Amino acid sequence: MTWLVIVGCVVLIATSGWLIARAHTQEVAQSQLSNTNLARAVTEQIEGSISEIAHIVDGLVFELERANTDRLPLQNLQPVLVNHVAGVEALKGLFIYDAKGEWVVHSEAVSNASLNNSDREYFQFHKGNLSERVRIGAPLVSRSSGEWVIPISRRINDTDGNFNGVALATLNIGFLRSVLEKYDVGQGGAITLAMRDRLLVRRPFKVDEIGMTIPASALQKAFESSKSGVIDGPSSIDKVDRIISFDHMRNYPIRVAVALAKDEVLKEWRTASFVQAGLTLVLCLLLASSGAYVIRAMRLRLDAEAGLRETRDALSIANERLSHLAQYDGLTGLPNRRYFDSRFARVFEKAQREQRLLSVVLVDVDQFKNYNDRYGHVQGDECLRQIAQAVLSSIERTGDFVARYGGEELVMLLPDTDSAGAALIAEDARAAVVSRHIPHEETTLGIVSISLGVATAVPGASCERYALVNAADEALYVAKSRGRNQVYSKEAG
Repeated sequence: MTWLVIVGCVVLIATSGWLIARAHTQEVAQSQLSNTNLARAVTEQIEGSISEIAHIVDGLVFELERANTDRLPLQNLQPVLVNHVAGVEALKGLFIYDAKGEWVVHSEAVSNASLNNSDREYFQFHKGNLSERVRIGAPLVSRSSGEWVIPISRRINDTDGNFNGVALATLNIGFLRSVLEKYDVGQGGAITLAMRDRLLVRRPFKVDEIGMTIPASALQKAFESSKSGVIDGPSSIDKVDRIISFDHMRNYPIRVAVALAKDEVLKEWRTASFVQAGLTLVLCLLLASSGAYVIRAMRLRLDAEAGLRETRDALSIANERLSHLAQYDGLTGLPNRRYFDSRFARVFEKAQREQRLLSVVLVDVDQFKNYNDRYGHVQGDECLRQIAQAVLSSIERTGDFVARYGGEELVMLLPDTDSAGAALIAEDARAAVVSRHIPHEETTLGIVSISLGVATAVPGASCERYALVNAADEALYVAKSRGRNQVYSKEAG
């Protein structure tokens, strides 16, 4: 009987140790999975905001360079800049500088003619670099507001391709801070936004850490060598040992790192392990005289494992919801700009490869700012939801796609559709919106209407993907300039 008790205790202790080790592995793995999904969600949310601002900057530069002027007579653009800033939460300000760095036009309420930004790093970069891509710079203190911002800038060329100034948008660091504060990473956790070895903003927030150079470390090398991943180790900033999930933005040189303190992650596991170890010792002492107690304890342990599985399943559901939120617009329920970009890339490549027709329709709500000013933003949100449903009702084929492009703009992607067919679908969408009879007393029509620009092409091998979107945007501009509430089609070529 003695040997049976000894064997039973050895088996019990070995089993308990295995369960503790297994629970540790599962706890760490589950934390890594949850952390990775959180890092991806933060990355996609912030990249969406940056993409929206970059789109505004690209649009401004496109209009400026299309004007074919040697100087930048832009004072009439000031209300447009103000409207952009008012409509995008992440946007702090918009500025246009001439080739000397002087302020030509901006979104600020007060102007200071003595200000000159030719000494700024982003200005010097664009002056000496021919790249026409939007560039994200290191954080700096705004001369107009005195607040920390991140510059998003692009070079402006004259008709001969020479440097003619800089278009600048400033990303509000306060907005980034508010985004990071929404996510629960525990008291010892941290979320970091960095650009290469330069810290942009971090939670927990410290003003003196903005723009600091991140010390070189093994973690920093891992961040630079991989696009995404999970690593363990002490932070190079505050030396706290954490589980760190990181992800790089697809279109911008920015890295998001979400870190959970190991002590917090393993706190419950340690408690459970100590309890389990104690129970195991008690069971070993009572094994000879209380077989029933051992059976009961095993049942309790099985129930605990079932609870862990239920918790795992609940976390899986939560992760799926996070993935859905990252791809769909919370206001209209339509796919968001990021989802559209991904879908458009696949559809465009297929049309290019198979030489098929592809149509893009850009939709803009007529005089929507006036609607918001009169009826308020809450009613404006409801108006956008109704318009989204009306536009969505105009498509019937499974391959057709409608997304929110940004602000009050929607976009329709129509594969295998010629110009006439796309115009009919666009007209159906326009009529569907008008038929809703949403009151809008600031227009001559008296109700909400939309303008639509249609562009159609069979993409050639050298065709730029967004040339089709730009053509649709030009067609939309024509539709609005001709009086709004109408469809205008353009062959993209």
